[in-house]
Amino acid sequence: MFAEIEDFLNELKELTHKFLPDSEIEVVYKRIDKVSIRLLITRGLFIDVYANTETNRYDFSLIDNNIRISVTIILVVGTVTLLKIQKYILIAKFHL
Repeated sequence: MFAEIEDFLNELKELTHKFLPDSEIEVVYKRIDKVSIRLLITRGLFIDVYANTETNRYDFSLIDNNIRISVTIILVVGTVTLLKIQKYILIAKFHL
């Protein structure tokens, strides 16, 4: 997975820019080995992202008007993972 939380953030920013170019990234909190992020897609629609490089846990939750639509939890995945969340696609690329 990612050795540093900065590596995860850089990859997420690159993929967000490529696949969700009109969205905003809001860092809720950041520590040495973990981060909580909100990807604001449209008003009321966002993806909450949690990453912990120490435990290799990555959570993605799609929220629409304060209702959790979908939750995906990734623990140690292969080289490339495609997450399809309803009609939105978020691509997370992981390197072992």
